[in-house]
Amino acid sequence: MSPEKIHTGLSLQILNDKILHFKSINSTNTYLLGAHSHSNGTVVLADFQTSGRGRLARVWESKKAESLLFSIFLNRDLVSYPHFAFTFIAAISVFEALQSIAPEINLALKWPNDILINNKKVCGILVECRTSGSNLSKIVIGIGLNVLQDKDFFKKQGLKGGTSLALETKVKSSLLTILKQIILKTDQNLALYKNTDGLEIIKKWKSYCPYIGKKIKIDNGKEIIPGIFHDIGTDGSIIIDSKGKLNNFYAGDVTVENTEI
Repeated sequence: MSPEKIHTGLSLQILNDKILHFKSINSTNTYLLGAHSHSNGTVVLADFQTSGRGRLARVWESKKAESLLFSIFLNRDLVSYPHFAFTFIAAISVFEALQSIAPEINLALKWPNDILINNKKVCGILVECRTSGSNLSKIVIGIGLNVLQDKDFFKKQGLKGGTSLALETKVKSSLLTILKQIILKTDQNLALYKNTDGLEIIKKWKSYCPYIGKKIKIDNGKEIIPGIFHDIGTDGSIIIDSKGKLNNFYAGDVTVENTEI
């Protein structure tokens, strides 16, 4: 099925101003990582994904047209960005887009790739890549944002820690309006990373995360390590003070004490 083309009308530096829109697709990430030829900055949107997935091979649950399900394709100038930067840029961009649309909501970033409202997950990010030799040849940033789901959806899925924008704001926002804001913010933050060697992006991420200095636990797949969230490294790692010793972690699931997440 050929996609519909939606013109955003945005003035962009890096991303395309046209969105490829599918009513249904297996996965927007899979589509962009496939053999198709795409220009740098291509954005693919789907109303429904039959094989949506999240980090650590988790399934991304979504009913038709209740979530924003889209991916961004990049294959140019990738040497300017370390791999972790794409997750940070995407998280910051979603945060800033939601903040501009609903400034009253209690937003937070949680390492490495979650956006929370009132300590509940509203958005997840999955960054995937392809390499040519030792170099990145393409990056795909997949974003799934819960927008219109009701309480029953999360109850039926057993997602106690999940929420949607509609539940938190009591307003049914336009999916396309939100998407345009995320595209605009992503474009701006991709440029900002290049122009500041990433330092401003790290600074932004830290300012949007209220958990630095708090007690947390990280599950690195082998053990669960408690400690104090000390800082974020310039390489995107989380730095945890565990019994007076600072440890850097590059992957894992973080639990913040005294929250439902």
